[in-house]
Amino acid sequence: MIKKKICSDPLKIKSKFLNIVNIMKSDLTKLNRIKKRKFCIYTLSLGSLFGLIIADYIKVEKMAMVVPIYGIAETFWNRNKKDTNNIKSFFQRKNFDLKKLRKIWSELSLKDAFNKHSLRTKFLLRLSRDDVYLPFNIKRKLLLLLKKKNIKFISEQRIFSHKLSGVIDALFPSRIVKFFTA
Repeated sequence: MIKKKICSDPLKIKSKFLNIVNIMKSDLTKLNRIKKRKFCIYTLSLGSLFGLIIADYIKVEKMAMVVPIYGIAETFWNRNKKDTNNIKSFFQRKNFDLKKLRKIWSELSLKDAFNKHSLRTKFLLRLSRDDVYLPFNIKRKLLLLLKKKNIKFISEQRIFSHKLSGVIDALFPSRIVKFFTA
């Protein structure tokens, strides 16, 4: 059965995510009104979506994306773990499939990002070769999208898993700090 802490309504999930983004946009806008800043944003996994949505509204100079995901629908649907399989089964019983989730969660996808301020943001992508959340074909979509939009980026491929990549960069952030300060 579905755990109570996992929301089973795709529209509520979208609303909760966008609420987080709106709070962050509001807070950063207030900071910028007090004193102009050059924002650098560090994102990890799902946070990459939040960061990119925000970067389209607020000028972000640089963004480090560690094991970014391409979209919530794809990541959720393709993940093969007990917690998501339960809710995926529930969605399927309610006649939701990947196509419908992509449509409902379209605002939560990198496909629709890179439209405003983020076009001028410089990106560092720290990708994982053994990433179960962002398989090669999805990484390729992200890299092709960046190239198509003519966005400056550095891409680094590592051998670690999704989770281990995040932990290593959190514990040893020198590469990201160097990118932000260069």
